[in-house]
Amino acid sequence: MELVQIKNNTYYFDNPSIIGLYRLNEKEVMLIDTGLNDDGAKKVLKIIKENNWEVKAVVNTHSHADHCGGNSLIQKRTDAFFYSSRIEKSYIETTSTEPHYLFGSYPPKVLRAKFLQAKSSNIDMVIDGDELNIEGNQFQIVDLKGHSPEQIGIITPDDVFFVADSVIESKIIEKYKFIYNYSLKELFNSLDKIKEIKTEHYVLSHGGVKKSIVEDIDNNFKALELLNEFILNHLEKPDNKNNIHKAMIKEYGLIENIPNYYLNDSLLSSHLGYLIEEGVVEFEVIDGEVIYNK
Repeated sequence: MELVQIKNNTYYFDNPSIIGLYRLNEKEVMLIDTGLNDDGAKKVLKIIKENNWEVKAVVNTHSHADHCGGNSLIQKRTDAFFYSSRIEKSYIETTSTEPHYLFGSYPPKVLRAKFLQAKSSNIDMVIDGDELNIEGNQFQIVDLKGHSPEQIGIITPDDVFFVADSVIESKIIEKYKFIYNYSLKELFNSLDKIKEIKTEHYVLSHGGVKKSIVEDIDNNFKALELLNEFILNHLEKPDNKNNIHKAMIKEYGLIENIPNYYLNDSLLSSHLGYLIEEGVVEFEVIDGEVIYNK
């Protein structure tokens, strides 16, 4: 793991899920997310110690395990103050919630692994409003709901915008095909919002640092709309969700394991819910199964 300077006091840890760092003063730093697990958090703390810094604060953009999985260890080893939005706080403090809602009840062990269920940790303060002041440093908070229930983005005083998981890099979309989302309507709103915010640098949690992300945003829109189009084409004949899912996987040429299946099933529910709310799909129970109809 390497610490890379973006501009002035804003840095990031080069990690599969990027961890941001902002120097609050000569001795103290703030982290933006903490990565997947204890191993990554140990590396982060080691580099911070080598620079003679201390962790003063941690801001979690959202509650997915690859963004808050290092919280627990950092809480044990530092006096850092932890921040998040209100809804994400409940998920971070009760991390079993995510596999519960994916499975629909108490989940089997394979869905309670570290990629879906981080160790629980405490959030000290809920972020209300669009500004956060830490040790005299003013950060802009951007509401980026959609990927998760109440994800936030952060713009540092150096004009660096950490967009969390709202925008996925184009190359990653090409590889994985699907863009996970909790609320497709809110994600569309967040993508529109990000496109209007002009900053010097953008940091994609999965994609790195960029001067412009207009093309990536457009490709996110295209991928999300393509899945909507596929669903609508499939529903020229009424069908159940299981058959839509099977057709979707075949169309995209993917092979699923158990966690992949439930994540893909959840994002399919988000797309179906969006299409129902938009009035282009309806659903009803027929002979014990839910049937969707264009």
